[in-house]
Amino acid sequence: MPYTHTLPGRTVNIDGQEKLYFSGTSYLGINHQPAYQQLLVEGIGIYGGNYSSSRSSNLQLAIYEEAEHFLSKLLSQEAVLTFSSGYQAGQALMNALPKKAHYIFAPKTHPAVWQREQEVWPGSFPSWVLSLPAQIAAASSEEVIIVTNSLDPLFAEKYKFNWLADLPVNKKIHVIIDDSHGLGILGEKGKGIIKEVKPFLPQHVQLTLVGSIGKAWGIPGGIVAGSSALINQLKKSPFFTAASPIPPAYLYAFLKAQAVYQKARNTLRERVRQFQHYVGGEKNETAQQNNRITGFPKSGNAELFKYFDPYPVFYTPHNEISKALEDTCVLSSFPYPNPNSEPVTRVVLNALHNDEDIKVLSSAVLNFAHRLESR
Repeated sequence: MPYTHTLPGRTVNIDGQEKLYFSGTSYLGINHQPAYQQLLVEGIGIYGGNYSSSRSSNLQLAIYEEAEHFLSKLLSQEAVLTFSSGYQAGQALMNALPKKAHYIFAPKTHPAVWQREQEVWPGSFPSWVLSLPAQIAAASSEEVIIVTNSLDPLFAEKYKFNWLADLPVNKKIHVIIDDSHGLGILGEKGKGIIKEVKPFLPQHVQLTLVGSIGKAWGIPGGIVAGSSALINQLKKSPFFTAASPIPPAYLYAFLKAQAVYQKARNTLRERVRQFQHYVGGEKNETAQQNNRITGFPKSGNAELFKYFDPYPVFYTPHNEISKALEDTCVLSSFPYPNPNSEPVTRVVLNALHNDEDIKVLSSAVLNFAHRLESR
């Protein structure tokens, strides 16, 4: 396993060799953006590097409530509470929910929102959706809590939420959506998945969003966004009162950097479009409609990449591509969910990449495809 002594961005330095970096989850490359760095330095000048106190102390920093108010408006939720990690936010939420409720977990939910691993649905997301009516009908409690991701960041699968409209009215239902990989890059102004959820959400169903904000937004923290009653309950939780908060300088930079984020989102979406074009994803209308870039015609119906717009992750079942491109490009390729699993291989674009980077990547990908075809 290679190591580096610098923060990866457009590129990464490994053993003195600079390579293009197509991995990680810093989708906007925000911590390498000079305008953001300047705002973060300003924030450190005001607040220091860390706030060594509890959010429940008798002296409060106003920046926390300012950021939480901004996020509640952005995400169309009554209230938001910030935590020092996405994992802490998830665990605080799960521990605050009723123990006697009946829990239903979608596939691939993150350990941050687990109760017991064996409860996670082992099949596909569509099969889980089909199973929901029977699972809800068989619930041992009148209160049902449904926990799901907003998307699958590993296999680049977009989830549909039209099933929300069919949730029964004879149960008290609470839906928890982990939008860690949507916040900051999907939706208008980086609102994430919320706009695609709201049209299907019945009035009798409670919705709570949870997730890390350390990916696209680059903030070392997490959030819970939902009803005022739930947020007030969480403020009394030891997960909140006994933990250090997000370093306030990051929230200062976040509030000031909205134009920086938007510019980076626009750049990232252009890089996604360019990569699709260069590797041929726009040449095949059927493949494009199905969010796939096809390839390797001599190898049958194998896919080159699966993706969905405008998400900057391109999953490939061809794990050997990582080794083939390693002289110039570092891809995301590692066993998941445990060390004995098969590798999950992806190309992850970020807003720091330029057009030439995408051309170099695309040329290497196409050369790999041609070599495979000729076998």
